[in-house]
Amino acid sequence: MTVTLGMLLIGLLLLVGRIAWLLIKNGLFTASAAGGGEGGGKGAKGKAKGAIKTLKRHWKELIPFGVAMITMALAGACLGGWLGHGVGWLRIKAGDAGDWFLNEATGTDTVKAHASASVLLTPWGTVVMLLLIMIAVMAWKAASDTAKGELLGGAICGLAMGPFAGAAMLIPVTNWAGEQTVKQLFYAVI
Repeated sequence: MTVTLGMLLIGLLLLVGRIAWLLIKNGLFTASAAGGGEGGGKGAKGKAKGAIKTLKRHWKELIPFGVAMITMALAGACLGGWLGHGVGWLRIKAGDAGDWFLNEATGTDTVKAHASASVLLTPWGTVVMLLLIMIAVMAWKAASDTAKGELLGGAICGLAMGPFAGAAMLIPVTNWAGEQTVKQLFYAVI
């Protein structure tokens, strides 16, 4: 798999943009928030305290974005099948868009690297990933238009960030969860 700086850029823009929007929407950077938003004092230290307080108070607003991001990052770990090929194609398109933006906005060339699949989903982790996809699809079906936007943004972010965050954190945790639940259930029945 080839990863590009554009993929990372798209993922980071969406992730940082979503968190920044949560902070702005809840008054952290407004003039009425006297120097620190929710509970911060004046200055950078007050802004940081206000940001943490805002995230603690409003973290639930990030759940649709986060679920979709994690689900699509894990779906990108599929190396074959229609899911693996479809997500791979979408990831390439997101990377192309990021590379184009990087080049057109700044004149900077992109960086490409070939990543090997050093960390793979086990069969047990794959079942957990498929369950997460089912939950994300059901959430999409039941979601309002605003929540659908959150889910879509998180899905694109997860596609783009999957090769970076997926192998480092998500795949090992998903494999462990599969070992502890699905594998135990499977062998308990036999």
